[in-house]
Amino acid sequence: MCALCVLTATLLSGCGIGSEEGTTVVQEVVTVTPEPLLSDTERAICDYELKYNTGTFEMADYHTLSDLYLEVGQIRKQRDMLEQSYRLFDDEEALVKLQSIAVNLEEEDAAILREAQTMLQNLELPEYLDESVNQIVSAHWMSTMMPKLAEGKRSYFLQQEGRIALKIEVGYDDNGAPYSNVWYVDAESKVKQLQYQNNTVQLLITSLVGQTYDGAFEAWKLDGNNGNIRHEQGVFLQGLYTGDYKASVHVGTAASDLFALWSNRAGMEYVDYTGHFDEQGKTTLEQPSEDNLTAFVADTAYATCIVYAYDEDLQNCLFLGLEEGQDPATGSFGLEVLGFEAYPEYETYEVVAKETETTGNDATETDTIETDAIEAEETISVRIFDGEIQYFDGNKWIGIGNAQQYIKEDPFYAYAQQKENLHNALWGNVASDSEDAIEESGDSEGEQGGEAVTGSGSMGNHGMGAIATPTPTPTPAPTKKPTVVATPAPTPEPTPEPTPAPVAPPAPAPVVTPAPTPAPTPAPTPAPTPAPTPVPTPPPSGGEVDIEWSPDIM
Repeated sequence: MCALCVLTATLLSGCGIGSEEGTTVVQEVVTVTPEPLLSDTERAICDYELKYNTGTFEMADYHTLSDLYLEVGQIRKQRDMLEQSYRLFDDEEALVKLQSIAVNLEEEDAAILREAQTMLQNLELPEYLDESVNQIVSAHWMSTMMPKLAEGKRSYFLQQEGRIALKIEVGYDDNGAPYSNVWYVDAESKVKQLQYQNNTVQLLITSLVGQTYDGAFEAWKLDGNNGNIRHEQGVFLQGLYTGDYKASVHVGTAASDLFALWSNRAGMEYVDYTGHFDEQGKTTLEQPSEDNLTAFVADTAYATCIVYAYDEDLQNCLFLGLEEGQDPATGSFGLEVLGFEAYPEYETYEVVAKETETTGNDATETDTIETDAIEAEETISVRIFDGEIQYFDGNKWIGIGNAQQYIKEDPFYAYAQQKENLHNALWGNVASDSEDAIEESGDSEGEQGGEAVTGSGSMGNHGMGAIATPTPTPTPAPTKKPTVVATPAPTPEPTPEPTPAPVAPPAPAPVVTPAPTPAPTPAPTPAPTPAPTPVPTPPPSGGEVDIEWSPDIM
């Protein structure tokens, strides 16, 4: 409270004091009005805080007080007022305002600050990098960093040695699924970006020039929905791909725990793909035929695609799907192709020194003494004992009611229950929910084979395809398979003619002369067996003969 200080100065001159003769007493009273201890804004804040504590706050009051907190740089209090307004009144205006607020972690709750500092340490030390992945995919991280709302987001930053070392964005996407983005920047402007969404974790390591990624980069993307892993290496030029590019892809066979997938990534089998980009981020690779490109996206929502990497044998490729109206000739590859958010720009601020509720920075000695006197008075102690709220009256503990009943009477209880139920449902079924969402979008990744398959949903419109050659010449498809010139099978040896059975010699004549008999008729000579019809040459077996097909799509 403001007070007028009256200073009375008595100036004495002469030979003595009192009524002695010759004494001159001169008294001068000077009234000094000091600067008010509170500004108009601070006084208005006090008035609204008093009204807030009386329980008569309306939605408009929440907005007014949050604006006043913004004027004096108390950003955390500004955010808290808007979050309360949204939870109490379903205040969409408050939710919109919240999206642009970033809170300095130095003025946050101890639990939030501790969690953020742990993440900072995990990203700062290479040997703790695995722990940063384990941390960001945990339910504890989400419930700590986004404790109040089940919509929108919270943004934080942490200063270290005169720079913004850590930026955090955590919240729920348009489908209600939880997501997190973390950016760590060291003293040499090396940046590590770690993000989690739809049961997929991604890590990007590169350099930061201003607000833009520039220089060599390494990126990991691990999809827990199907076990897919993608490891990419290349160079950014003002946020665009340039020069040589390499992608190593592991195609999973089943859903997997994300941290286990990350921990075992080095031992997986990969197929390597390479590409090249010009200074505008456009691929320099020759494209397959239009038939191939159309076939690659046949089962997706995309109209065509751009092939940007081939495997060593030039038989398989990686492509980027394009929507109707997108011109492949103008397509550039940059940060968004990797599936990462751009480095955010936050309006940063210094934390306002904590003050007493009733005084400003110019608190007088009297104010301090009064505060000390209040603190010296008996302090009220409150506890929960066996589910009952109790307070200590100086001699004994006195119960005032069941704690759970008081909690249910909290005006924020209904929203808190709704948020808890939603959080449990989403977190307990992240993999299945994500798979459903990806399947509906027509962008799920199938097994690699003869047909073109698309990439995983969290990487957007990526996919893999198999082609005959990297630059096939388009030809009309024949109505029948072309005649195959192959080595004929050997002609089988003809079956040899059977040898006629020998004629038995006549029996010797008896001693007596028999009556004459007619000469025996000789046995007929058997007709020769006709030569067998030659067996037709069988068609060549696919497993034994290498067939050069014309460019049918595998």
